[in-house]
Amino acid sequence: MKDPAEPPFEPTTLRPSRRALLSALAALTAAPTLSSEAWSSPHTPLHRDPEAAVAPLPRRMHAAAALHNGLILMTGGVYEGTLADTQLFHAATGRWYPAAPMNTPRAQHAAVALGGGRVLVLGGFYQGALADAEIYSHATDSWSPAAPMQIPRYDHTAVLLGDGSVLIYGGANQGVLDAPELYTLSHNGRD
Repeated sequence: MKDPAEPPFEPTTLRPSRRALLSALAALTAAPTLSSEAWSSPHTPLHRDPEAAVAPLPRRMHAAAALHNGLILMTGGVYEGTLADTQLFHAATGRWYPAAPMNTPRAQHAAVALGGGRVLVLGGFYQGALADAEIYSHATDSWSPAAPMQIPRYDHTAVLLGDGSVLIYGGANQGVLDAPELYTLSHNGRD
């Protein structure tokens, strides 16, 4: 039986294997080893116990973003319902660590690394298309609300631009969207 929280359709495009995805994400990380900054905050799960690795939670329709320190933040998706769960993947060791859950469960959303250990998550699907956004801080292992997008959407892309704004394109909301949106971070997303 289909989960009522899932979008009304799934894309029919080919999806890479888990191994191919993790290999590609590992290649994108800036640091080959976990930086000392990852261990420096008392709020992060890594500081509490770096040996406390967890099993990866199976998920699909999730988003990922590479942090500045060799970690990859996996967010949301679907596994026995829509997830607010997040996990940190250390590409060099292959270990997974728990991270604070998002404020809103979501699937088919976009995640954009902002620098400084922060990740912006935009839109997605949970009981309908979402417009809301939130920002993860690795330093505090916490999520903060951010300004919503102008148009609720899921299954879209988002790219950080040189001026700090985010270009959002495509996705769906009662049909396919073709209008781009230039998203500017509110004060709480700057620092």
